[in-house]
Amino acid sequence: MTCSPSQPSGENRNTAPGFKTMTRTRAHLHNPAAAALSSWITTLTLAVACNDVAPTGVSDATLAPTSDSPAELDGQSPGPRSDAFSPSSGGSGSGASGGNGNGNGGNGDNGGNIAGAPTAGTGGQAGADAGGLLPPAPGSVSYTYASSCSPPTETIAPGDTLLGYVDAFPNLPGFANPVAFAAASDGRLFIVEQAGRVVSFVNSPGESSVTTVLDLTSVVDGGGEKGMLGIALHPDFTTNGHLYVNYIVRSGDRFSRIARFTMSAGNPTVADPASELLLLSVQQPAGNHNGGDLKFGPDGYLYSSFGDGGGSGDQYGNGQNTASLLGTVIRVDVDGGTPYAIPNDNPFVGGGGLAEIYAYGLRNPWRISFDRNNGRLWAGDVGQRGFEEVNVIENGKNYGWPITEGIGCYEADSCNTSGLTEPVALYPRAQGQSITGGFVYRGTQIPWLVGTYLYADFDTSRLWGYRYGDPTPTSELITGPANVSSFGEDLNGELYLLGYSTGRIYTLTGSGGQVTYNIPTTLSAMACFSSLSTMTPADGVLPYELNMPLWSDGASKTRFLVLPNGTQIDVQASGEWLFPDGTMWIKHFELQTDPNAPSSRTRLETRFLVQSARGLYGFTYGWNAAESDATLVLNGDTRTLDLGAPGNTTSYTWNLPSQSECLKCHTVVSGGILGPETAQLNREAIFPALESAGPLNQLDAFEAYGLLNPVQASPGSLPRFPSLSDAGASLEERSRAYLHSNCSNCHRSGGTTGTALDFLATSSLTAMAVCNVNAAGGNFGTSSGLLLSPGNGDDSVIHARLTGSGANRMPPLGTTLFDDTAADVIRNWINGIASCP
Repeated sequence: MTCSPSQPSGENRNTAPGFKTMTRTRAHLHNPAAAALSSWITTLTLAVACNDVAPTGVSDATLAPTSDSPAELDGQSPGPRSDAFSPSSGGSGSGASGGNGNGNGGNGDNGGNIAGAPTAGTGGQAGADAGGLLPPAPGSVSYTYASSCSPPTETIAPGDTLLGYVDAFPNLPGFANPVAFAAASDGRLFIVEQAGRVVSFVNSPGESSVTTVLDLTSVVDGGGEKGMLGIALHPDFTTNGHLYVNYIVRSGDRFSRIARFTMSAGNPTVADPASELLLLSVQQPAGNHNGGDLKFGPDGYLYSSFGDGGGSGDQYGNGQNTASLLGTVIRVDVDGGTPYAIPNDNPFVGGGGLAEIYAYGLRNPWRISFDRNNGRLWAGDVGQRGFEEVNVIENGKNYGWPITEGIGCYEADSCNTSGLTEPVALYPRAQGQSITGGFVYRGTQIPWLVGTYLYADFDTSRLWGYRYGDPTPTSELITGPANVSSFGEDLNGELYLLGYSTGRIYTLTGSGGQVTYNIPTTLSAMACFSSLSTMTPADGVLPYELNMPLWSDGASKTRFLVLPNGTQIDVQASGEWLFPDGTMWIKHFELQTDPNAPSSRTRLETRFLVQSARGLYGFTYGWNAAESDATLVLNGDTRTLDLGAPGNTTSYTWNLPSQSECLKCHTVVSGGILGPETAQLNREAIFPALESAGPLNQLDAFEAYGLLNPVQASPGSLPRFPSLSDAGASLEERSRAYLHSNCSNCHRSGGTTGTALDFLATSSLTAMAVCNVNAAGGNFGTSSGLLLSPGNGDDSVIHARLTGSGANRMPPLGTTLFDDTAADVIRNWINGIASCP
């Protein structure tokens, strides 16, 4: 990246004179507003790249520039700017960043690769280690732990009307992405693993082994929202041995298949794979919104749910199309014919739609259940962009999708809602992103919960309860286990929760010790900054920077770490950093609204993430207009800004996340912490009490403070991510580091998406499962539909999703604009791939 000398220059209190700007635009997809905003953000990015703009009021004496700041964007090291700290230009510098004490810096900042241990460059840290000014010895600096800045205190409420959960079967091996549950009258429980395996075990807390009942992994198309998704045992299962499953068959076209298997005569604990009887098959135009649940109703009929066919916005037009089984709940009589008969009171038995349909107008009904007391059928229906909803499903009813979503019109200010049935309960997507329908509790262990319909959110782990007909629509009960994919009910009416990413089965307890976090209402009350006007961190609040930060609409971010007194960070051989309970991370966001005026930099929010003994939780503070303090925001909020030069501005909305949205990105499978790891932190910065040493590698600085266990080898021998614009790194290195930072929290082995995608930088191209692989959710505007089409970045879904809008954009949360520079780098990387390995 270069800066045009012909552009105007300017300065402010944090900027050296003579900064330059350059405008670069590109074509954008069918959205003039997004195009204008992205053009602005490109202008701003390049303006910042040519300016040493630090966060408002932040001094380099106490905090190095952010990893989103000028040096990173130009492939330079952070710190006060001079040729001494530019890896591409070398120059005269200290041994901490130069080759031979005061020699040339060379390319030491860029050495090595991502996946393995990089080789040191010709200068940089390798030079320092070879005989320049050596970094401070490990433990040589007395580190002052934070005293004023600490996590919020916790209050555990007493009483027996609180809900908790425990591992129901702690001795069982872990399950691989469990998604469905069934209970047999002989005391066995059946679990469906998404890849296509059904296992069973005895319903006993001490049980330690499972039996494989059915293995269809060779024929099931799994991953994402595909796979084996539902199971139902015939009401006379112990007599006839009939087991029904709903699965996506692996073939040239996607089909949802409902099939019956019969338990083996010679071994009644396993199903005979040759006994399959196909009931029906429904083609799926995309890989998502498959529904797939199965339940026998009290009428003895088999019910199954189907999503609208996938993509987004009901792009295939199935929600209101009764000539399709997509977007419906169906009902068939498996005992009345071969393979089934149609119940004579199904709504379209006399015409007007397919006879199997029981109800329609659904988007993606994820888990259905019957109330064992009254036969009422419940469904959780996953939303598009506004609401997640709970529906009571009744014969012949139309639930509105895509005319309505929740209780409002989906894509219009007004719509004809006559004949449509509203949900009985809902929650906004600020509180969760993917509902998991549950059951009405009819057990005996938690008396106060009887009659309550429980449901959860897959992404945020929130668990709600709703009583039918209650004028207070819903109440949040607890934060449950991570990624609840399904509920189950045993013969006694006790409920179980399936942890998709943890592979565990949980049961509810009636005395969970509900925890309240006593979060201060203002940022100043957190006492983590000695001065909010300059954002100077308090003692023990340690600044750090990342080589490849998460994209946040071009906002500048400063980051801080607070460790509990006397603790250390455990550094794994893999490069992962494990932090003690009580650790707190802080991230401060600012956005320059006018690309030509650094003084327009605006404070947006300051986020906190806390690791407690009960898991992670987060919260954020939104800044007031005077930028004198920030106020706690727990349920989400927005800030509207005018972006661009005066007279040519575009309205832009910044979203402050709700507390529950924090866990959408900070997933269990990623360890919850997205930034701090060796490859991200292996870079230079300036640290309190170490300023005299100049810019130090952060690993050396953490070592000097005595914070790392074990002591790390020379950083020059350790993995190091490049910055996005580091010309000294290959396109592949930069692309893989970006995908790792922005996508691997969900897209990795065992990740929350359920796909085989693995965007960890250490994974090979083959292990990534993207090359010549069809995207699960549709073509996303490409002709190939391939995640990565070798030699054709513009026709690869990875690139299309980086440049998409709305629900099609990745990363999906917290961004409105796409990262122009990253899209270019990744497109060019794909263009250079000749073929799949």
